[in-house]
Amino acid sequence: MKPRNLKKAFFEEIFFVPHAHFDLSWLGTPAECEESNNRIIAAALDILEREKEYEYSIEAVRPVERFLAAHPDQKGRVGKFLAEGRLEIGGLYVDVACDYCFDESLARNFILGRQYLEKEFSYSPELAREEDVLSHFAQAPQLMRLSGMKYFKITRGPKGVYLWEGPDGSRVPTALFEYGDSFHFQLGVDPEKTEKNLPFYLDWVSKQLVAPLSSLVILDGDDCTMPNSNLIGIVRAWNERHESPKLRISGLADYLRSIPEDGMKQIKGDIPGVWGFVIMFEREAAAKMWEAEVVLTAAEKFDSFSAIENKSAAASLKTGWKLLLTAQDHNWGGKNPSKHGPAADAEKVVMLDAAVHSASLVLDAALANISSRIRHERAGIPIVVFNPLSWGRKDFVSLKIPKCFKGEHIAIVDARGDGVQFQEEKNGDERTAGFIADAVPALGYRSYYLIIKEPAVGVDDRRKSVEPLVLENEFYRIGLSPKGNGLKSIYDKKLSRSIVGGTGNPLRAAGIGPRFLSLFGAAVRFTTPSADYYEKEENVTKAGTGEGIKFLGKLWPGRKFSLKEMDKTTGPVYDEVQWRGEFIGSEVFYNVRLYHDIKRMDFKVELDWAGVPGVMIFLLFPLAISGETWVNTPYYVHKKGREAEGFWKTPGVPIQPKMRSVYNWFSVCSKDAAVTISSPHRLWDFTFFPVAPLIASDDQGGFFTGERYLQKGKHEFVFSMSSDAGDWKAARGYEKGLEPIYKMMPRVGAAAEGGAKPVEGSFCRVEPDNVVVTAVQASPKGDALNVRFYEAVGTPGRAELEFPWDVSRAEETDLLGNTINEAEAAGKSVLCNFHAYEIKNLKVSF
Repeated sequence: MKPRNLKKAFFEEIFFVPHAHFDLSWLGTPAECEESNNRIIAAALDILEREKEYEYSIEAVRPVERFLAAHPDQKGRVGKFLAEGRLEIGGLYVDVACDYCFDESLARNFILGRQYLEKEFSYSPELAREEDVLSHFAQAPQLMRLSGMKYFKITRGPKGVYLWEGPDGSRVPTALFEYGDSFHFQLGVDPEKTEKNLPFYLDWVSKQLVAPLSSLVILDGDDCTMPNSNLIGIVRAWNERHESPKLRISGLADYLRSIPEDGMKQIKGDIPGVWGFVIMFEREAAAKMWEAEVVLTAAEKFDSFSAIENKSAAASLKTGWKLLLTAQDHNWGGKNPSKHGPAADAEKVVMLDAAVHSASLVLDAALANISSRIRHERAGIPIVVFNPLSWGRKDFVSLKIPKCFKGEHIAIVDARGDGVQFQEEKNGDERTAGFIADAVPALGYRSYYLIIKEPAVGVDDRRKSVEPLVLENEFYRIGLSPKGNGLKSIYDKKLSRSIVGGTGNPLRAAGIGPRFLSLFGAAVRFTTPSADYYEKEENVTKAGTGEGIKFLGKLWPGRKFSLKEMDKTTGPVYDEVQWRGEFIGSEVFYNVRLYHDIKRMDFKVELDWAGVPGVMIFLLFPLAISGETWVNTPYYVHKKGREAEGFWKTPGVPIQPKMRSVYNWFSVCSKDAAVTISSPHRLWDFTFFPVAPLIASDDQGGFFTGERYLQKGKHEFVFSMSSDAGDWKAARGYEKGLEPIYKMMPRVGAAAEGGAKPVEGSFCRVEPDNVVVTAVQASPKGDALNVRFYEAVGTPGRAELEFPWDVSRAEETDLLGNTINEAEAAGKSVLCNFHAYEIKNLKVSF
């Protein structure tokens, strides 16, 4: 292979950036990976000490934090090289898998990373890096600006350097180059290989750029690779032989700083993840991630309100957030499944359990403190229902009945003494009552009472589902079938139309015929390259990494489901149907619940997987309503089809599947109606229709090898569905999508004597409706609240936040709490203007 004519070089200067991608659990157990990462950092510090020409880039904070926990004597050297500008550390806490994140965990990744570097080293990072991360959210540019960082380095998306613009108009210079190109193309091995391979690489990469560049960055390193001291000699040798392009060793921020911002191409839109299937490989951990974020945010909110009210110190949940973020790191197992995968997943489960446990203690204490201050003048045991969302709502509450009521007939009444319909369930020795709590104030509470009462005589007239194969209320009529998946149709009586069971999807035309809530299986095999793949001459200049998916040709359509039994129950609060069946030799359990007083259906599917190898299974959602699809992402509602320019163009892939992960909820909107599906589990949005990946099994393929990834046992998927006239904005999809996830929180307790608080109230009333509060944190002294909210529908306006305490001062701040502007304080309220899709932070002092 002859080198290209370097007189026609594509670039004038090449910036080589020494680095390693710090996997937390990939080439070994978590403990082994941490030990390896510590050796890498120590070796980099040694080279920095010896070689003044050398620079090094560390992508995130956590590897540094763990290194210094093991080697505290090295803190001085880290600080020295940071001050000299030869060591850079990216400002994010971890390489978080954005597909796992809700709003606040994404923001905390920016906040906790930068806070650590400023506290420990007085180092203000200009650079944020997301390496080996599956997706990058549209609001990342705004979070970058709000965290004080200037430059973004990412992977998986449009290649090159550009100004990435967020939906609010924030722009950030962004570089996208894969972090292992130097390793794959063997550019940093020795001068001879660089001489031969670099021209081929420059030719290859130049064809993928979204816009021409006069200089290029190449990251020298790969997964957990040791620092490459050969690079200094390679750069010298090249520069002695060639006038152009010149090579230099640099940091990433130096490279981005060298490119004029006014000449960068501008790109807008979301950059979603195309590796949606990876979310199936951490079933134990992934199921707990949403719970951890819900509990952490709720605990912060109500503990903060309690701290302000009692003028006491607020609890710190920083450790819980760090545990959640570490669990949300992009690694999902190891290359050696018999050794690494189970250990990594098990460790994440332990971290998440610890985060949930610590946050639950804080939440329980805060709710108990608030409840004890409420003035209860009605007989009975108080039930205080708390609402963690920033709008008043009517929703289902599940209440554990105290054991002292065992065998007693009970009733639930509101503060006026009016009876509330409830539906009792028995679960072993535990009694549970479900009821609909109405008009619970925003970020507030409402009181109910549990009393002993003789059972009512008569039949509830709202038990409308009398037909054996129908669930029905005033909103919906659900048709059941003894065949197929047991669910035949869903008809919206208010809209006078079917909302599921569409016949126009390609898989139905192909004869597979999926119904709503049906399972679909495909035989596939994941492949990765052999250990010596990059050592073979013919693979050095190939595009890609040698990874792939092989379809084995066998399909299991939903009609292969075998229904065994169906059971239907009715009650005053909801009607429910359950059925069991078999799919690919595995037991499947379905549950559909239809509420009488709220327009929503809840679904649960449980698969007891028998471990059939080489199978991916999906739960399908073909809808009868078609049109625009709007997807919730952190701090933003994204219209499908407005992804970043060039995102779907992947070199070397013959078929370009347009698929993306879906977060929390999505709405499919026709001209006059919208269907919203909400789930704490991640969905996968194909071009054809949304699906939920339940499981993937593989016994021979690549890094998903082995019995571990047959994932035998129970797999549960839950979601809710609602429909309304108008589009998702008119239907307030952003509210209906979050309500099933951020559930009402009841607390049963003794009546207070002489309590000062009313029986219902709001700690933070927010207007207008399109403002969504995601976080409330009290200052350490309990004299101020930091409130974060965003505008959800793209309509600028003026927000009012009303509190039950007199406001002395209000400031607009960045994510770190630094003042940007003064905000208007008026009595108990704070008023401020907001732009479309703006994320706003307020510090409110009392």
